[in-house]
Amino acid sequence: MLHIAYRYGDTKLFARFVCLLRGGDSAHVEMCEPLAYGLWRCTSSSHMDGGPRTKDMPLPAGKWRLYRTNIHPSVAREWLANNKGKSYGWWKLIRFAIPLIRPSFGGPICTQACAQMTALGHADSWDLRTLEAAHAWRYERVQ
Repeated sequence: MLHIAYRYGDTKLFARFVCLLRGGDSAHVEMCEPLAYGLWRCTSSSHMDGGPRTKDMPLPAGKWRLYRTNIHPSVAREWLANNKGKSYGWWKLIRFAIPLIRPSFGGPICTQACAQMTALGHADSWDLRTLEAAHAWRYERVQ
């Protein structure tokens, strides 16, 4: 089953900017499938990778909070198939600083991606703080 991973305490400039805009201590969220040897197959949308993507990586406990879900990994694969090739949604991120901006164009940001994969309505309106609160209420934290 998939897990949801929230990256926190990141000291990179962009991560600090995201935390400032959106509040809280998390700068990114991923839907993750456990693999062998401590690796996870992570699906989300990342500015560093140019938009929606899947990437295998470790999720060390000192940098990631994980919640176990009952969502099948095929949900992440289907989401990626429907969104691959879209750009990162810069305007969707900026609108958290300028609420009058309500863009419907551009690709997804990480919160929108994970809200869609966890079947939360109004996927483009979640920020990291409120999305994690919803997931913490719904799923068990395991790391």
